[in-house]
Amino acid sequence: MDMIDNIFGTNIEPETRQARHRASHSGVRHLMRREPLDPLPGQPITLHLTTGGTVPYDAAVCRYTTDGSDPNSPAATVLELEPGPAEWDDPGWGFVRGWTVDLPPQPAQTLLRYRLSARRADTGAWEAADPSTEAENNGLTNALWVDDDPPPAWAREALVYHIFLDRFNPGAGRAWQQPSSLSGFFGGALRGVTEKLDYIQSLGFDTLWLSPFFKSNSHHGYNASDYYTVEPRLGTNDELKELVHQAHQRGLRLVLDFVANHWSKEHPTFQEAQRDPASPYRDWYTWKHWPDDYGMYFHVKELPRVNLDHPPARVYMIEAARHWLREGFDGFRLDHANGPSPDFWVDFRRACREVKPDCWIFAEIIHTPEKLRRYAGIFDGTLDFILAR
Repeated sequence: MDMIDNIFGTNIEPETRQARHRASHSGVRHLMRREPLDPLPGQPITLHLTTGGTVPYDAAVCRYTTDGSDPNSPAATVLELEPGPAEWDDPGWGFVRGWTVDLPPQPAQTLLRYRLSARRADTGAWEAADPSTEAENNGLTNALWVDDDPPPAWAREALVYHIFLDRFNPGAGRAWQQPSSLSGFFGGALRGVTEKLDYIQSLGFDTLWLSPFFKSNSHHGYNASDYYTVEPRLGTNDELKELVHQAHQRGLRLVLDFVANHWSKEHPTFQEAQRDPASPYRDWYTWKHWPDDYGMYFHVKELPRVNLDHPPARVYMIEAARHWLREGFDGFRLDHANGPSPDFWVDFRRACREVKPDCWIFAEIIHTPEKLRRYAGIFDGTLDFILAR
C-alpha cells in the first residue's frame, strides 16, 4: 500500500506548514474557534471568524438552529458578525480581519448547528467558511452538543495496553508465520489475546486497546471491507465475543480502534458505486470524475473517503459503532479523526453515549496543539503525538 511512512504525514515539512498557515489566514475561516470550547448549559457562546487574502470582505453572518436541523433552512436564526481591526500577517503577507458573534445561552441537551459565511466586497457573493481539502473535511456545517457531558470517570485513571493483533500472540498450538516483509502476516490472533489476559492484568493494565479486527486484506486492518465481520486470519466473531467476555470477567475494559474516515476500495458499497452510476451508494463518496477519480485518504487509491455528510452513509457508520458498544466494547480510539467533519463527530458522540453513557471516545489528530484543543467537547480527548515525542 502506497502510504507515507511517517505518522506526522506532511506536517513535518516546513513548506507544508507554511502553506497551511497561508491557507488558514486567507479566504473565510472559522476552524472551530469558539469560546468556551465545550459550552455548558446556560453559557453564552462566542464564535470567531477570520477573512483574509487578496479578496476583500465587507460582511459576515451566522445561521444557526437549536433543534439539530440544517442551518441553511428558512427556519434558521441569522445573526450578523461584528468586524474587528485588520491585522498584518507576515507569513501570509497580507491583512487578516477578525469577526465575532455571540450566540445566546442554550439549555441542556441542545444540538446547535451553524454555518458562517462572509460577503465579498467586489462581487457581493457569499462564501461559506472552511471548504474541505483532500485530507480533511473542515465542515461547512458545524455542530455543538450543549450539555454537561464530561469524559467518563474510569478513563481518567485507565492504564491502556495497546495490542497490534497480527503481531501479539498466535495462540497455543499455533506457530508464528515467517513473511518475507514487515507488511506480511505474522499470525497473531484474537485467541492469542484471550490467552494472555491474566498476563496483561498482572502488569497493572486495566484497559485493552485493540487494533482493527474487521475483514481486511492488510496486516494492520485500517482498510476494512466489512464493519461487522472479524477478519478470518484473526479469528471469528464468536472468538471475539469470548475475548470480550473473558476481559470483562477480569474487570478489564476494551477499546476498539475505529476508522470512520475511509475504508477499503473492496467495500461492497464502493464496488457497487463504481460499477453503477445510478447506485444509491454513489453519494456515499465524493467524485472528481466517476468512476476512478474520487476523494481518498491523502492520495491512497486503496482508501476511498466516505462522505459522512451524506445522511445514509452517516447512519451506517454510526450504527456500526453502536453495534460494537452493544457487543461489549467500552469505547473507541478514532483513527484520523480530523478527516470527517466536526458535525459528524457530534452526532457520533451523542449516538454512542445513548448506547453506553460512560463510553470513552478519544481521537487521533495529527495536527497543532491549537487545533487539538478545538475538539474539546466533541471528543473526550485527543492523542498529542508531538507532546509525547
